[in-house]
Amino acid sequence: MPKFNLTLFLLFALSTFGLSQETGQSQNSVSDSIAPIPLMDFGQYRKPDFCYSSPNTNFGCFIETGSATHIHSTPAALRIQYNLQIGQYGGWGIDLRPTGDIHGARYLSFWVFTNGNHNFEIKAKDTNGVEAVVYSYLYFDNNITGWQEVKVPLTDFSSRGVSLLNLENFSLGINFSLTGNGQKHIWVDDFYLKF
Repeated sequence: MPKFNLTLFLLFALSTFGLSQETGQSQNSVSDSIAPIPLMDFGQYRKPDFCYSSPNTNFGCFIETGSATHIHSTPAALRIQYNLQIGQYGGWGIDLRPTGDIHGARYLSFWVFTNGNHNFEIKAKDTNGVEAVVYSYLYFDNNITGWQEVKVPLTDFSSRGVSLLNLENFSLGINFSLTGNGQKHIWVDDFYLKF
């Protein structure tokens, strides 16, 4: 009976499964080959969206098309403008119904433009009414002026009880305790599910 050559078997396995001997990582990662799913780019891809605020609050959500500085990709971006007082809040979100299906995605990704020190909530809510909140400062440097990608692992929501199989919406929440007072604004663009 011929002897089993372990070295040849391992080399065959490494080449068959596309693994790099130097890094041990897949050269043809499945997640790298799956195109992101667009949720909202304020142009071609638009799901129903909503803007909300507490009563008598200086808060607004505006589609902006004129300023190239404040648009991450053409043709538009969303400007959220606010001047909150104690106890006031507002927000903007994307309605994912009727399906609420995230198609096995691993991240919620979007781009944000700030001019420094803007904190906000990033929320996911399922159709059972369970809502999970994480905070923007965990995912980007809010002291930088300019566009930055925010990439939130969806497990950060599911570990807080949200069902990823039945999502109702993603939203951004802003309240006085996070922002303080004074006229402020942020721009957001290019919401995607990534793998």
